[in-house]
Amino acid sequence: MATRVSGDFATICVGKTKENFIVSSELLTSHSPYFKAALSTRWKEGQTRKIELPEDEEDAFELYVRWLLTRQIWSVDIADDCSDKNTEDITEEMLLIRAYCLGEMVQDTEFKDAVLDALIEENTKFPIVAVDSLDYAWKHTRPGSPLRNFLSHYWVRLVYSDQLLDLDNSSNYELVKDLLAASIERIGELDGTGAENEIAEQCAEGHTCAYHEHGGSMLCYKRKRFDGSKESKDSQKADGTKTKRTRTD
Repeated sequence: MATRVSGDFATICVGKTKENFIVSSELLTSHSPYFKAALSTRWKEGQTRKIELPEDEEDAFELYVRWLLTRQIWSVDIADDCSDKNTEDITEEMLLIRAYCLGEMVQDTEFKDAVLDALIEENTKFPIVAVDSLDYAWKHTRPGSPLRNFLSHYWVRLVYSDQLLDLDNSSNYELVKDLLAASIERIGELDGTGAENEIAEQCAEGHTCAYHEHGGSMLCYKRKRFDGSKESKDSQKADGTKTKRTRTD
């Protein structure tokens, strides 16, 4: 189902390049408490309908806009094919981590949960977590965030000796502390039964809500369209199907 966009629009100026995104104010404010507050006419941004996000990443915001319009998380390959500009060479893992951090900033819980599901799926296919991805995640999220929890849980099951050396040289104290704590906890769980498959099994069985932020009082974005509540019916007007993961390797 296509998303119907009405009302006024806001210009979001993103990143060091100051790229402008023209986005429906209705879409932004209905999904993001941050944009709902920022676009209030009490503030200059609300009056000018222009918001600047100089510290955020253009590619992550483009993925967010695609999510708002389609309710799908697009892969690096598809996003690049649909883009009319040249972008830096970036892994899908890093794009998804950037997108999650953007979701944290704009306080869009459903977007963060969907991105985390996509990251879980990506890492079950390509089981490696780069140290620079970890470093970015820890610098742009709060302690105890679901993203940190997932990456800690996943990384300690796929530790390679060269990554240990890279981590040893890291100046990110919180990252080192959290991964060491997760590693110590993991030592007590080891049973020699193929731990690298655990995340894949979780994803296949649909148990990713353990890493979601919606909590027990809210329906997961994946289940809203199956619920009969008014909130779910309203969300279906803008929501499409489940997240889309497409690669063209």
